[in-house]
Amino acid sequence: MSVEDLEKKITAQSKAIIIQHTFGCPSAIEAIMALAKRHNLLVIEDCAHSLGGQYQGQALGAFGDISFFSFGRDKIISSVFGGIVATNNLALAEKIKQWQNNLTYSSYGWILRQIAHPLVLFFVKKTYYALSLGKFLVTLIKQLGLISRAVSLAERQGGKPVFISRKMSNALAVLALHQLKKAARFNAHRQKIAALYDRELVGLPGVRLPQFRGDNVYLRYTICLDKAKFLISQAKKQGIELGCWYDWPVAPRDTNLDKVFYTWGSCPTAEKLAKRSVNLPTNIQTSEKDAMKVVQFIKQNIIKQNI
Repeated sequence: MSVEDLEKKITAQSKAIIIQHTFGCPSAIEAIMALAKRHNLLVIEDCAHSLGGQYQGQALGAFGDISFFSFGRDKIISSVFGGIVATNNLALAEKIKQWQNNLTYSSYGWILRQIAHPLVLFFVKKTYYALSLGKFLVTLIKQLGLISRAVSLAERQGGKPVFISRKMSNALAVLALHQLKKAARFNAHRQKIAALYDRELVGLPGVRLPQFRGDNVYLRYTICLDKAKFLISQAKKQGIELGCWYDWPVAPRDTNLDKVFYTWGSCPTAEKLAKRSVNLPTNIQTSEKDAMKVVQFIKQNIIKQNI
């Protein structure tokens, strides 16, 4: 969404603007902050993808009135579930603290399912692409309730599951603190892999690369092309890890758009880009050798098959 279109969507009922730094790449911060000031709106920074990212030397999350960071699975760091909220507004901080103090902890059973998640995936990932055994095991384990789903049915229907409004358990907090110590190393690795993609994929016909910035943290490196769905399907056949995060204007794809008050056609740019987006892996398990396999796969499919 452009800043100009954003301004058109502001009404008398608008209270705040939420900025999402998607995949660790900063939004148009300066223009949005100026827009919010003109309309006397609060700015909430969604930093779920951008822990450790910066813009012009200032940390993402430090521009708006309030910001939040995710420690969910597949984020910059992970404690499976949970996150933090930050603000430099003392009045807001006090309200948040009071709200937090009134929350309760999740059940022991729910906490155990979160702790089990990384252990299960460690073993399943080794067979994920082998005869689809890993995929079958993940589906079975989820159906048995041994691990939780990334997005619950209630969320897909526009609701809020009961486990969301809970204090972060000590067990998951320990995981988060341990991961925080590694965040700088994780981000440096992501930047190195992103630089490799940027260097190797530049100039490919019909492929749009993200604007490369050295201080982006690149939770994913997202390219755009016309036949994104075809490329992803071919990758699965060859055991190549590509992602389709945000292949729908409101993720995930089976979200009930009516329940989240989204009108089809209201964000045409997002709808168009979602269909054309392919995410390349940058996580700490993706070596430079792995990244080059992804690069060679993309080049072969684009050049030889003219997709």
